[in-house]
Amino acid sequence: MKPKMVYTDDFRRMVVQEVVDGKWTGYCHAQRVYGIKGALTVKNWMVRYGYGHLLERIVVMKSNEEVNEVKKLTAEVKRLKESLADVYLDLQIEKQVSLILLKETGRTREDVKKNMHGK
Repeated sequence: MKPKMVYTDDFRRMVVQEVVDGKWTGYCHAQRVYGIKGALTVKNWMVRYGYGHLLERIVVMKSNEEVNEVKKLTAEVKRLKESLADVYLDLQIEKQVSLILLKETGRTREDVKKNMHGK
């Protein structure tokens, strides 16, 4: 049986504090740096010392260019959605006008389609 590794309370607190302060990319990174073998050891320490709520945080870092590109693309998507809504409304209006004209002339869609394809 392997000997069980025992870490001092000061060491545990130091590792957890370094993770919390952002010195490491996450608890797994600190585990690798310090050669801590247990897969969940540092994670358990974080929970024990009151930092368990930080385990699920996701930090996304973006450059100014990336932020500007996201803003530009978001604005473009908004503009395209508005354009699509306008085209859809125009289509609905055209359909209603067509139905009214068909009703007034007594013709059916099929008649109009036949005449269009025949020309």
